[in-house]
Amino acid sequence: MIARLAIPLIKGLGKLLAQSAAASLLLFWLSSVLAAQPENSSHSDASVVGYVFKMTGEWLQDGSPLKQGERVFAGARITVSPDALAQDPSDAEIIVHLASGQREERSAKNPGSLSEPIELELLKTPDSGFAKVVNAVQSLFVKQPERYIPVMTRGQRSQTLQEAVVTFQNGTTNLTSLFESVPQGKYLVRLRALSVEGASATSLSNKANVDWNPSAKSGAKISLAAPGLYRVSILDLEERPLGSAWVLLCKPEGFQAAEKAFGEALELTKKWGAGVSDEERHALLRAYLEYLANNTRSAQ
Repeated sequence: MIARLAIPLIKGLGKLLAQSAAASLLLFWLSSVLAAQPENSSHSDASVVGYVFKMTGEWLQDGSPLKQGERVFAGARITVSPDALAQDPSDAEIIVHLASGQREERSAKNPGSLSEPIELELLKTPDSGFAKVVNAVQSLFVKQPERYIPVMTRGQRSQTLQEAVVTFQNGTTNLTSLFESVPQGKYLVRLRALSVEGASATSLSNKANVDWNPSAKSGAKISLAAPGLYRVSILDLEERPLGSAWVLLCKPEGFQAAEKAFGEALELTKKWGAGVSDEERHALLRAYLEYLANNTRSAQ
């Protein structure tokens, strides 16, 4: 009799224990999933309004740590870390490129700015040309930002060169647009092909002598093996570097579209105003040229 009563009791107890174990496992799984989610998982791609171009010190986006190249979102609030501000804010700096065409900067060089948060607003025109440029640059910049920023050599006599999109036809290209601000004279030009995946140069390079005449805009025609993305360096005849820039060489059928797209990036850097460093402008233009090279068949 006792055995008959005990059997269903044991079965019922077993079911309760099994259900309790399953519930514990479910709760453990849910907590693990939630813990693994990134801090800004509540933001959607549609709310991206820019990225962090430069950052030193500790900075927060809605309380979560930021890093260079990271996306920033509409409605977010960017502030310097209170701990960093209290300890040593002397190196605190952040520059944010916004898809609206604006840039925000906070720096210890202007101490009053550190107490002013960056309030990020929703884009009024999320599909604008500036937004396309900023989103494209961010997708590359976040991986290795330092590869796009020019390294300035102390004592280098520098010429102001401008990144550009130029045509490649019948094995030659004309670099006149690159020489616009270069004084008349004889130069040595070195072109080194950049890999499509990144900014590291291949072992192949081309050298050419250029007798530049700005009034006639002549002398900058160079022979090359193939279109693509190149680093162009200008040197004096003793091979001392004078300046460098990146250039995208396109076949005629793709030149117009690439030039128009790159024009949006140029306009963006002009919109920033005169107080922005050449390094910052070069970095954005170089990253966007690489993006175009990766996405323009006629440049392959």
